[in-house]
Amino acid sequence: MTWPGWAGAAAGAIYFLCAGELAGKEQADAVYWIGVGTFLACVAILLVGGRIERTLEILNWILIVFILGGLLILCLLFARPSAWLDAAAGFVGFDLPSREFKPLPPGADWFLIGAFAAYSGAGGVINLALSNWARDKGFGMGQVVGFIPTAVGGHEVKLAHTGQVFELTPDSRDRWSRWWHIVRIDQWGVFFVGAFLGMGLPAILYTSFIEPGKDIRGLSVAAELASAMASRGGAVLTFTVAMMGAWVLFKTQLDNVDGMVRVITDILWTASSRMRRWSRGDVRRVYYSVLAVVVVWGTIALRLTQPIILLQLGANMAGVVFVISSLHVLYVNTTLLPVELRPPIWRRVALVGLSLFYGFFVYLWLMGGLVPDTSKGFLFNIPKLLRGGWHPVAKPTPIRAATVGERNPQGSGIGGIPTAR
Repeated sequence: MTWPGWAGAAAGAIYFLCAGELAGKEQADAVYWIGVGTFLACVAILLVGGRIERTLEILNWILIVFILGGLLILCLLFARPSAWLDAAAGFVGFDLPSREFKPLPPGADWFLIGAFAAYSGAGGVINLALSNWARDKGFGMGQVVGFIPTAVGGHEVKLAHTGQVFELTPDSRDRWSRWWHIVRIDQWGVFFVGAFLGMGLPAILYTSFIEPGKDIRGLSVAAELASAMASRGGAVLTFTVAMMGAWVLFKTQLDNVDGMVRVITDILWTASSRMRRWSRGDVRRVYYSVLAVVVVWGTIALRLTQPIILLQLGANMAGVVFVISSLHVLYVNTTLLPVELRPPIWRRVALVGLSLFYGFFVYLWLMGGLVPDTSKGFLFNIPKLLRGGWHPVAKPTPIRAATVGERNPQGSGIGGIPTAR
């Protein structure tokens, strides 16, 4: 979703970097304005550079090399060996301590679990826009349909409002297979492996430093790990971890803003001839008009509730999108493409399975569990939510965290975690 929850969460880490302490409710205004600034910085990046895709690609390589590399080094240095096994087993729903499969933990917060499911991979609707990378790079037929240029440094590009299919000849089929091979390398070798590392490495670190069951949802959710590592890693390491958290969230916000605006732009550009006439054939007019609406909405949304709630709500709504889009992708690929280019049966089955998978979590979120629970189900509490009287997550116990480089004055806890007063 375009909701600026990632920017708001990054603001908590940025506040920690500047103030040396976790933000509480007294710092809500400061965190809000930092979040607005972070959100606007994402928008500014999308305005310059020529090709939006190229700008994001450079930032993605920075993320992969420095962030994942840094997380791997931290895990090797600080994580206990059993944490690696726990993480690996967790991907298949196996609980090592009890030696049981627990894919659905008892007493689970479905509002939170549904968000985790929807934000796996690239996260949210960004998963739907990943193929735009190949289009904007000019791979295959992408070279004839155009791309979305930036407002500053770019030039007007004619973006086709319908797809293009090449003439089926032995030579074109061979070239298509080679392009498809490049896309598969990107998806399996970079995205798939990177996604697992991006989920697994932070989990290993968090479970090594933060006490299991501790609710860290709040304004400083992105700085909790850095604060917990203060007593063992010192000021330099604490600063580094907080910086990594801020950068990951900032980059994720940037991707989500571009991905959502891009998807909406593609829908309007494809479906509305009136929109194409209004834009005079320049897709930038549509893209940046949608982006302007997102900016206004984002500054308002940051005031509505805590960033973590925006993230969870946006993620669960993205789950609803996945239920529909999986079947839509299946329909488009099995009706509009030539028979020779249509996906194999196993991909079609996978798309249906994906729709059912996300549909299951959407049901749990809306109903509050396998058995409908009127006190937990989102669907039953929409009126209370609108009145501000329903809180889907419990408020964390107030604590005073150690500042950067300071030993915890309230007790050691686990890994230097401050204990509650």
